[in-house]
Amino acid sequence: MPHYRIFSLSLFLFLVLANCNPDEPAPEKEENPCNEPAAPPPAELNLLSCHRSISRDSVATESALLGVWDWEYISCFWKTEKANGEDYKCLSIEFKADHTLIVKESGKITQTARWKIFRGDPEFFLIKTEPLVPQVVGRIMFCKDVLEFNDSYVDGCDNYFRKGK
Repeated sequence: MPHYRIFSLSLFLFLVLANCNPDEPAPEKEENPCNEPAAPPPAELNLLSCHRSISRDSVATESALLGVWDWEYISCFWKTEKANGEDYKCLSIEFKADHTLIVKESGKITQTARWKIFRGDPEFFLIKTEPLVPQVVGRIMFCKDVLEFNDSYVDGCDNYFRKGK
């Protein structure tokens, strides 16, 4: 019986080593933005300053929302343990001109809703969705290709998105 084990082990090692080529490059990892760690959100004051530098009415705000936005980060003042890049990793939201939106996670549709913006205060617009889409609750702030739904002013969480390509 011991000869059988030695022979089996030798055969196994031979097969493993025969299939191993040290000169062969390792297979490349598939490009997947979901594997990338999320960047921290842009500094709040910089985003607010940038947002304030561009005057938008309701039509311009709606127009700026149109398209696909990829979720990047959540920041919660009262629940700092929720501030991370994992909660909605691989989530994207597409705002359509017909006032519908599509929420996708890893490319699969997880929710559809109707949306409408309204004036929340003299400076900011808010969005209402039916049914509720929790990632888009709060004041709408834009700066270049960054979109924030700022709900921390009422002790909620801020969700940051980047314009999709």
